[in-house]
Formats: sequence, C-alpha cells, structure tokens
Amino acid sequence: MHLYLCAFHIAKKNPKLVFEAHHYCMPVADEVHQCVISDGTGKNARILGVEYIISDKLYRKLPDAEKKYYHPHAYEITSACSSRRI
Repeated sequence: MHLYLCAFHIAKKNPKLVFEAHHYCMPVADEVHQCVISDGTGKNARILGVEYIISDKLYRKLPDAEKKYYHPHAYEITSACSSRRI
C-alpha cells in the first residue's frame, strides 16, 4: 500500500448518510488502484470493503451492465480529510 486517503463517502441508497472512510491504496495495473477501506485507523478499525479506482478512460470502455459497480471519486478527493504517501 503506497497511498493513504481519508475521505467522506456518501451512501448510494441514502445520500444523507455520509461517513469517514480510510483508504489504503496500491496500483494493481495501469490506470487501476485497489483500496482497502476501513472505518478508522486504530487497532479496533474494521474493514468496510475493497474498492477499485479506475481511470475515466477505462470506465468509458466498460459494458453498461458493469458501470453500475463504479462511481466517480471527485467528491471523495475534494472532501479528503487527509492524504499522504505511505
């Protein structure tokens, strides 16, 4: 993992639900990063899931049926509570 980002996520089915998410990311291919997302940074932090961040160029090539599994990250990046290389 080479990148840490603390950002705010918005729940897809309930846009009023916003929570802090801690991302630990690494590149896995050209234009693809894999991030483990947790609810905190301490010893009691829980893993919330794994997220793949792909370039817009790759996203546009996906079949429409697969695009529903992705979302833009512009808000997460601009809402970042902190980020750093690790």
